[in-house]
Amino acid sequence: HALRPLYSTAADSAAPDFSTRVLEKSFALDLVPGGQAEEYVFDPTDLQNPGAAAAPLTTADITDEQLVRVVTSEASDEEVNVLVWKCLGYTFADGKWDNAGVFPKYREQYPAPMDVIGVTRTYTQQVDEPVLTAVQALHKTVPSKYVAALKTQFKELGWKGYQFKELNPNRRRRAMVTQWLLYYRGDLFGVPLGELLA
Repeated sequence: HALRPLYSTAADSAAPDFSTRVLEKSFALDLVPGGQAEEYVFDPTDLQNPGAAAAPLTTADITDEQLVRVVTSEASDEEVNVLVWKCLGYTFADGKWDNAGVFPKYREQYPAPMDVIGVTRTYTQQVDEPVLTAVQALHKTVPSKYVAALKTQFKELGWKGYQFKELNPNRRRRAMVTQWLLYYRGDLFGVPLGELLA
């Protein structure tokens, strides 16, 4: 049987402001015939826009205007995932992701790109725990100045942060990812991997 969240995907935007840890435990067990849990395996090659995934990362991909699209949900979940994967060093060609250029510690943990947003919008422990773990692994590397910067970075573009009532798991992760992207843009972009590791 499938694990079901206490609130549905349709109600996602109205979900209360659970902490991510509390959210992980906020699920109900609904058994399917045979008592087996429904298995979900994320496939990073299952893309709506493989051409965009194959395009090289440029400065235009990480401008303030583009990052605002992440926090305002104008960018799709796939677009956000692909942008993060490119910044991490994954490259896409011939229907496959290559990890040769990925930061070693992250590559060791994630040889293939991992969903950091939760494209299914299913917040059951079985489906969502790997997503939560991946985005936390990313976010824990962000210096505090970039965490704080999210509140002020995009004011001139009209985004002043989320209101309490607007928060839900997807938006929380978009905020975490954007903080990491600000860090990547400010400290890592354009620096050869070998130099970063030196």
